[in-house]
Amino acid sequence: MSDLINRINSYEKDFWDFKQYYGNGIEKICRYPAVMVSPMQYQLLSDIVDTQSEIKTVLDPFHGSATVLYEAKKLGLKTYGIDINPLANLIAHVKVDGVNKKYALKVIDSIELSLLGDSFNYDVHDFINIDKWFRKDIKESLSKLRHLILRVDDLHTRRYLWVCFADIVRRFSNTRSSTFKLHVKEPETINKMKNDVEKQFIKKIKSNLAYLHDFNNKNRTSLYLGDSKEVLKDKFKDSSINLICTSPPYGDNQTTVTYGQFSMLQLYWIDTMDCDDFPLDLISNYSSLDRESLGGRRKEGSYFNCKALSDSLKQISVDKHKKIISFIDDYYWVFKEMHRILSKNGLLVITVGNRTVDRVKIPFDTINIDIAKSFGMNLETTIERNIHNKSIPKNVSRVKKLGSVKSMTKEKTLIFRKG
Repeated sequence: MSDLINRINSYEKDFWDFKQYYGNGIEKICRYPAVMVSPMQYQLLSDIVDTQSEIKTVLDPFHGSATVLYEAKKLGLKTYGIDINPLANLIAHVKVDGVNKKYALKVIDSIELSLLGDSFNYDVHDFINIDKWFRKDIKESLSKLRHLILRVDDLHTRRYLWVCFADIVRRFSNTRSSTFKLHVKEPETINKMKNDVEKQFIKKIKSNLAYLHDFNNKNRTSLYLGDSKEVLKDKFKDSSINLICTSPPYGDNQTTVTYGQFSMLQLYWIDTMDCDDFPLDLISNYSSLDRESLGGRRKEGSYFNCKALSDSLKQISVDKHKKIISFIDDYYWVFKEMHRILSKNGLLVITVGNRTVDRVKIPFDTINIDIAKSFGMNLETTIERNIHNKSIPKNVSRVKKLGSVKSMTKEKTLIFRKG
């Protein structure tokens, strides 16, 4: 038994739950769906680094809000990240690379003075259906802040301001906070909203600065915005990464966690030039980003299959098979690329959960094990933990005639080794 397995097995039951963690500190910079638990990831990465001296590089090909990358950087690892969501990419840039705090403080003072001083000219922002999602006075307040951010010269400071601004946009929008999907609040609730947009923005950009690194151009994380399969194929050489640590989507975004729909209002306010290059088709409508994510486009033909998947499909209505199959097919090809770029004896650490379709659990953990076996990878050990404070609604969807579907309460971390 390896030193890593001995270390992991030495902890008490429920150690990995981190029940008292509530997403403080750096996680408060910008809300994002289903974020990983920072201290849990730090502990796991620490144990890996302590027991595996050859680990120097880490990649998260579905980095989301960059929890893994942020914690890995504390341990001195060279970090790489990929995500198809421009908002996730923006958050990652700010969290892992930081900002020039001295310059940022001057900018914050300047913005505050501008808001307190005489009125200034600014364009009222516009996009499709903006008046559906923002009250007129709030739209004007947000436009004023947007104008002030656009005036800032430094890219890294602008990115920091956009990330804080994104949280304010979501908070003062007309969409409900109880779901990641876009659903309009009741008119009475919208009318009662207090417009203190400017005050809350200033408060946020001041307080969040304490959580960030000071920007260091020599120690930047390599971040890629795009489809993980394509980026892995184009940007990473064979056997070039020692550790891949990630939590992939557990199903297609449209029927699992709608990361894209959650992000769209914020992305329509942010200057896309300050995100890494991406085709504007990615945000052409409110569902386009989710459609371009794993499993978003239905496929015909052969796909990776195993007994666990086949048994689940038999219990699910046939009209939902294609979405499940499309997701597994996309995921299989990403897994193949992850295996290719992983160095000999390298580790693949995947945190997964088993979602439900028609009240039937899709055994994503077992499917991952079967895919890994098909590439000759060994399952070293499994960590099972209870989900206590994850940022996900209690009910994630509704099934016709069956009612609401509760979100998952457990997840597993599978640790594979490349033979």
